Amino acid sequence: MLTGLQIKFSHAEHSRRVKFIRAWWFFVYYIQSWIFAYCIVQKELWMWDTSLWWYNYPYQVVTTPCWMYYMTSMAFSWSVIVFEIKKMPPDLSPTLLSHLCIILYMSLSWLNGFYRVTIALVFVEDFSNLLKEATRLIKYCNYRIVYRMLLTVYIVVWTCTHLVFFQFWVLSSVYTESPETLKDSPLYYIYSPLFICMLAVRYYTVLLLLRGLFQ
Repeated sequence: MLTGLQIKFSHAEHSRRVKFIRAWWFFVYYIQSWIFAYCIVQKELWMWDTSLWWYNYPYQVVTTPCWMYYMTSMAFSWSVIVFEIKKMPPDLSPTLLSHLCIILYMSLSWLNGFYRVTIALVFVEDFSNLLKEATRLIKYCNYRIVYRMLLTVYIVVWTCTHLVFFQFWVLSSVYTESPETLKDSPLYYIYSPLFICMLAVRYYTVLLLLRGLFQ
């Protein structure tokens, strides 16, 4: 018969295996999604000029590849919430809240017709999410030195994409470059508290990442 210690070790190994499989699935999704998105946006002039995010708004044409990327990203966020909410450990709760904010933001953006800024935001942030899952895979493999190095890189990239880009490109463009037709929309006044919530979640996540790095 198995002793209590053996049973506990067996459960720990099973839990780590499940986490590794989940992180691997997320990693495969993010790398495929990011490569697909890169092939789309690298040809678009609006990806590199924030003023073009609002050109011809609200009559912007959404290409089929952009539509596919947009909907795939929303579907993935829904899958995390619907299928993973009961399996997530407590340290993933900011991720869950972040996915909720992203779904609400993407839904409102789709209704309000500004697709370009949202696609640019998701594309940039997906790169850091790719590194996040790679860091978890290394962690579950017990490569501690490589894990600490990759975690440091991930925190720097995450801060640049989720805080710097979000504040100084996305929010700046929304509030200073967006046309008056957007500001006259009732949905525009829903964005302010949503942006504050998204920003608060990001700062809280940075604190958690730094705490994990220095522990």
